[in-house]
Amino acid sequence: MSSTMSTSVKHTRAAAFLLEWLVTGFVVLLAAHLRDPLLFEMRPYGLPLICGTWLLVASVQVIRYLSRDTGPFLATHWAPSIVLGFTALWALAGEETYQARKSAVLDAEPGMLQRVGRHLIVGYENVRDIAPLVSRGAVGGVFLTKRNAAGKSSEELRIEIQWLQDLNAAGETSGRRPLLVAADQEGGIVSHLSPPLTHLPPLAELIESAPELSEAGELARAYGEIHGRELAELGVNLNLSPVADLKVHKPVNPLDFYSLIPRRSIAPEPERVAAVALAYAKGLESHGVLATGKHFPGLGPVEEDTHFFPARLDAKTSDLENRDWLPFRALAEGSNALLMLAHVKLADVDNEFPASVSRAVVQSILRKKWGFEGLLITDDLSMRAIYLSGLGIGEAAVRAINAGVDLLLVACDGEKAYEVLYALLAADREGRLDGEMLEASRRRSAAVSGKVCSLFADADGQRPPSLSMHKLQ
Repeated sequence: MSSTMSTSVKHTRAAAFLLEWLVTGFVVLLAAHLRDPLLFEMRPYGLPLICGTWLLVASVQVIRYLSRDTGPFLATHWAPSIVLGFTALWALAGEETYQARKSAVLDAEPGMLQRVGRHLIVGYENVRDIAPLVSRGAVGGVFLTKRNAAGKSSEELRIEIQWLQDLNAAGETSGRRPLLVAADQEGGIVSHLSPPLTHLPPLAELIESAPELSEAGELARAYGEIHGRELAELGVNLNLSPVADLKVHKPVNPLDFYSLIPRRSIAPEPERVAAVALAYAKGLESHGVLATGKHFPGLGPVEEDTHFFPARLDAKTSDLENRDWLPFRALAEGSNALLMLAHVKLADVDNEFPASVSRAVVQSILRKKWGFEGLLITDDLSMRAIYLSGLGIGEAAVRAINAGVDLLLVACDGEKAYEVLYALLAADREGRLDGEMLEASRRRSAAVSGKVCSLFADADGQRPPSLSMHKLQ
């Protein structure tokens, strides 16, 4: 009987010991990735969880010691609490570093902060989160998505956007440009402001019944007019649409959770995509909303989901010029649309850095060969393709600006805006930001700002779209 009890006690101790180490391993892993974009939703709970686990495990081990629970594991039983203690200190130090950098950004010299901040478009969860940056002129725009629209009417969302515009205009420095207010309203599965806005089918579905390019273009323009009118009524002046990537038939990637380009792209034929994308952009512009062609250099053939993984495009630029890039060029030459740069390496041009931060891609292709003088915007810098690139979000932002990119999108994880601003301010002080690129970007931004105002003025009193809402639903 005594032997059986002794064996049972040993098994219980061994199980408890194993559990403690499993919990310790989980907490260490959590602390190491607390600033990972994938964990941004649980970040507010991460630090309390880490510290709470440490106190719980340490308390259990103190109770064991006081109860004189001697045994073969006693010496090693203290190890988990020691490891957890150092992990908690590590996590607290990381949070202290973040808060110190946030304070440094908010206390920065206003002129310098605005000079670098005007390149950012930042997402937010609560309007109070973004207000300190907007009031200081530390962002060039804001990004709206599902979390901002959830449970709100169109009027409530419009009031929130107008409040941010008023806050920006009331800043200490005069002459601030209106905020760019961006949304991701493609239609179909990416309709992040629906509700309250009308949920429309994807463009690809709409034009299936229109074999002729002229008819498809008419449908696309009317579709764009509906989007443009509804977005403009909210106060949105930049739509991150259309998808200009070609529809490529390829095996389904089970790890593609968000890119889903085959479901979002318009068609396989480049001429058809070009015509439809351009007509859609014109429809948006008719109501004062700028379009964005995405995702250059093209995610159609790319298998990886850049929300989670680094990616590369191995095609030759000569082939891409004759096919995949035709829709992007049509938008660049025929509209005021921005072009969005994807976090994918264009191996034929730059095998080291993603296109979104590649000076070689931006300058040799878009700025020089194409002569594109419109605005370039990165895909969301808080995607893991950037997180895992080895650059870090701050250095990626510096490289993007020096490459000739105009706008840095920090959409999903708005807290990362402070890391970006901290890195840009440091680079500015150290003379690592390319002055010529900054000045060229300032001129382009001023020109586009004037176009936005002009488009809004021209859109005043616009006729209702020729395509009925009923047909699109």
